[in-house]
Amino acid sequence: IDGPTGFTSIWGRGPDDIYVVGDGPYYVQHSTDGAATWHDVAMPVQLDYANMVWGTGANDVYIGGAIPPETQGVLYHTTDGGSAIAELDDAQYGAAIHGLWSGGGELFATGTGGLLRSTNGGSSWDLTVTAQELQSVWASAPDDLYAGGVLTLAHSTDGGVTLTPVS
Repeated sequence: IDGPTGFTSIWGRGPDDIYVVGDGPYYVQHSTDGAATWHDVAMPVQLDYANMVWGTGANDVYIGGAIPPETQGVLYHTTDGGSAIAELDDAQYGAAIHGLWSGGGELFATGTGGLLRSTNGGSSWDLTVTAQELQSVWASAPDDLYAGGVLTLAHSTDGGVTLTPVS
């Protein structure tokens, strides 16, 4: 695989459906044959970098990154295995998305601004918690969510409204 200077995120639903993203311009790759071959995912615009990929299945994959000239954060979604990519509303997050989780009809994203929540598939976002930069998010359900960043791990039991530090 011709890689960028570094891979930043990997996600797959199985050995025959793997995405990798990296910090080189326009770098999103997809393999459907156990990583024997890789194909560029045709993004709508050239990215400065892609920093996250995450999904729930072959037809529900999110790709986050930044576009020039001011490294504006963007979040994309594909519902057809990467053939068509749609940009989700970026007016409310602006900075690069580092982590994403979806379940129970909700999306949670982490980034420079804190923790964001969408209840309509990413069409609009609410900043639920303003915090230092958060890098990752995972949940078993919207009311059992964990978010982490540099020297930070926090838990939410109220849909991301509050984060309580985990020791």
